[in-house]
Amino acid sequence: MSPISAGLKCPTYFTSFQQNADDFIQIFDSLRSKLMEASVASIFTEVHTIKVGVEHLVKNELLSALPCAVHAASALHDGSDRGCLPGTRTAILDALQAWAIGGHVSVDLNPLPGLDSPNMLSLADTSVLWLQGMAGSGKSSIAISLAKYLESASVCTAYYQFETAKQHHLNPSNLFTTIALQLAAQNPSLEAQLLALVRSAKDLQRRSEDPAEQLERFLLPLLKGDSKTLNQVVIIVDALDESGGVAGRRKILKGLASIAPYLPSTVHILITTRPEQDIQETLQILPQPPNVSELFMDELPNSSTKQDIYQYVKHMLGGPPLSAKPEQLSTLSEKAQLSFQWASTACLYIVDRDDGNQTVLPLARLRKILSSSSATGSQISLYNLYTTVMDAQFGLSMMRAYLFPRAEVGIPRARC
Repeated sequence: MSPISAGLKCPTYFTSFQQNADDFIQIFDSLRSKLMEASVASIFTEVHTIKVGVEHLVKNELLSALPCAVHAASALHDGSDRGCLPGTRTAILDALQAWAIGGHVSVDLNPLPGLDSPNMLSLADTSVLWLQGMAGSGKSSIAISLAKYLESASVCTAYYQFETAKQHHLNPSNLFTTIALQLAAQNPSLEAQLLALVRSAKDLQRRSEDPAEQLERFLLPLLKGDSKTLNQVVIIVDALDESGGVAGRRKILKGLASIAPYLPSTVHILITTRPEQDIQETLQILPQPPNVSELFMDELPNSSTKQDIYQYVKHMLGGPPLSAKPEQLSTLSEKAQLSFQWASTACLYIVDRDDGNQTVLPLARLRKILSSSSATGSQISLYNLYTTVMDAQFGLSMMRAYLFPRAEVGIPRARC
């Protein structure tokens, strides 16, 4: 090819090169644009993450100013099986569950037809329910089972259990703010309301340990919402009698009774307590609005309670390794005298691998309990059982009477 003919083709080469360059520039511009967009998106994401983190820190800082008992609901999440044994207390639990979620509220408390006449429980229009009963009657187990059921049903639930041994951080001074914090943690709308309330309060008001002020300033505004927009809310205050002094309990009782008329139909409050004298006196002098009701554990049919105790004893002792005989299970159930606390204490003592002396087998301990004399009255019988257990554990028959005169020692709560 001559130089002249080769030169004639140069424009074609230049045209092709220009086209390739334009394509490269277009691709580069496209990549640069995408890179810029990705960078902006990444920066936006980072800024948003930082913003959310800062808001979370500010929120936590604000809410941490409120007195809070972090272990108030530990009975629900400590990995134990506290609560009612499946298949027991079915009537009362059905009634409370229906009441709590606003369903059918008239239930026959006698689940054993033919043994007792119908015992209908009506909780219509009840906002605040007082569940009262003696020690060992199963109040806390019922409260725990109800709370666990409501949590599983995604119902906004606050649970606060008082314990005598933990009065230093479970006491009336942090009850209502702890409940407010528990509810806010489950409901974004309530959380926003609580944050606004805390922001508007002065520092001393935030840290107030007066139950009445806490209730009025931080909890009641959350509960007075429109029933059309406020979902179901349930508050359970368990073992109020273990909250400490009389003055603190009286403030709680007065506060809860006073707010009942202002609660929407979607809010329900359950309080469990022993029938202590100061509690009874306070309830008698308080004006009782129609939406406050009382239920006593001894109103439950004896036949159903006996059957539930038998089922519990059978569950604990009827299978391996002990495999107690049916007549032994029946006798032990009868000796409980309708007290779940007695049945629970006896069963735990019998199945314990270490009786203190490491000599007595479970079957021998069962026979010892069965042969022990029965006393009239569940509380006396419970005390006698405690002394039997202490003798076996420590062998301190003489010192027991001096150190623990008719006192309840550290026996776990009953499971009904």
